[in-house]
Amino acid sequence: MSTRIRHMHTEPSVWSPQAGIRAEAPRPAVRWDVVTDDATLAALEAEWRRLLAVTPLASGFQSFAWLTTCRAALPRRAARLLALVVRDDSEPVAILPTELGAGGRLRLIGDVVSNYLGPVYRPERVHDLVDALAAWLVADGRVRLLDFRGLREGSPFVDALCSRPVHGWSESRIVRTSTCPTVDLSVGWEALRVRRTSKRRSNDARKWRALERFGHVEYVEVIEPGAIELVLPTMFRLFRERWRGRHESAGFAGRFREFHERAAPALAAAGHLKLSLLKVDGEVVAFSYGVRAGAGTSGYVVAHDDRVGICSPGRLLLLRLFEAAVKRGDPEYDFSLGEEAYKSVWATGTRGVFRVLRWRRRSRAAVTARAHALGSRAWVAARSIGWLRTVRREGVRRLVSGTTRTTDGDGLWNVYRVARRHAGGAARVARAPTFREMTRDLSPPSLLRLAADRCFRGDALLLLYAGASPLGVVWRAASARRSLVTGGRDVGAAEVYYHPVPAAGRAVGDVVRALADIADGPAEFVLVARERLTDGVGLEVAPISPGRPR
Repeated sequence: MSTRIRHMHTEPSVWSPQAGIRAEAPRPAVRWDVVTDDATLAALEAEWRRLLAVTPLASGFQSFAWLTTCRAALPRRAARLLALVVRDDSEPVAILPTELGAGGRLRLIGDVVSNYLGPVYRPERVHDLVDALAAWLVADGRVRLLDFRGLREGSPFVDALCSRPVHGWSESRIVRTSTCPTVDLSVGWEALRVRRTSKRRSNDARKWRALERFGHVEYVEVIEPGAIELVLPTMFRLFRERWRGRHESAGFAGRFREFHERAAPALAAAGHLKLSLLKVDGEVVAFSYGVRAGAGTSGYVVAHDDRVGICSPGRLLLLRLFEAAVKRGDPEYDFSLGEEAYKSVWATGTRGVFRVLRWRRRSRAAVTARAHALGSRAWVAARSIGWLRTVRREGVRRLVSGTTRTTDGDGLWNVYRVARRHAGGAARVARAPTFREMTRDLSPPSLLRLAADRCFRGDALLLLYAGASPLGVVWRAASARRSLVTGGRDVGAAEVYYHPVPAAGRAVGDVVRALADIADGPAEFVLVARERLTDGVGLEVAPISPGRPR
């Protein structure tokens, strides 16, 4: 692809809004180039990295790795590369990565998937950058609308851009599009931890112990590109299942999978990615995909395995993530776009995100710009209303119908005393399954969700075998829950097993007989089942009464 580069000079002056005149300044003259092909842009990688390192409030979304992947992997919809490079002699002092789309609309590269955006620049040359941008907008008739999204509050570029008049162009129209909660990590982990109430801390410890009943629980940070490629399919699966049946509009939605398969390893190789995982028995149950620049991380997406949602694995992951970030010396964690309940628990401050619109006067772009500004303001206002946020996320049908969830109390249950046989006990084994076995063998997914809920309450899930052949699963009620599970019936000290679920090709009777054949244990036990056990089960079975496990 050919390259067309414009070489122009800007005057060594600054705009004084108070005086309304240009005043001479001691800055040297600069020239600016408009880069129109990706090969020339790629040649700027080293300079881009140096500028990113000194850019105020820079994010990993402004990194070379992220933005060049946006160019390579996102649908362009006829967008044409027009990147402004501002130079002092031959040295770049600022790069503004933009694309020109339909209707002469100039946008920052990657705004459809990026939380934050903006130029990379030396902070003392920010006015040179906006002067060059102003000169370009005046000179290039192709550009009729400037539409910059993802600009962070406090950025010197935003202030300079909005205060700089451009001949023949409108003043800046600024719309606050989002609020981003932030966490001050400089106070130290202990000070951060005790901000949470003792009740919350106690509940978190209980949930961690509940997860440990499924297997070894560990927090892992992944930074190697190859390892990230391996875990990406799991991340997309968890995200998809978490949002199943709801409006999935985030940048991690399935339609952007190909982009992230290229972007995540590229970010990792460049040192701009922090992937945090919570694993149980080696299986990922929660992840946080963070994008880094300097010493700070911006959260991009957090998701967890909804089947173990009772244990709040996402919340437990954040606990370990913040602890690790404090030990690493990170000054701040940025939750990124949107206010959510789980963010407010930790947040110590907020930062706004803005959209800046300007248009060439006496052009059709004015109508488009005003419509965009009006639409953004309407959306921001609507998003502040709780029930509208819920409708957007959940969808009208799901909101009206509610969610269907299997519970222990569905239908009538039957309670029996069952005599043990102790016959062939060596061939019968009952043990707690590993989490990997549960995720593989418990189908449908609602059964694993039910298992997690019951284990959280203290009941134990047992996997029954005949030799190496699985027969099914059954729950053993905790002593404090025996009366509840049996519907309030007095069963004395007998062990209570409930809700036997046979394996494929097996029957409930196979599970019950296996329990009766276990070599150890008292002479009888209590079984609670949906099914009515008949004489054909081959056991001494005495009905007690119907009950409703809870």
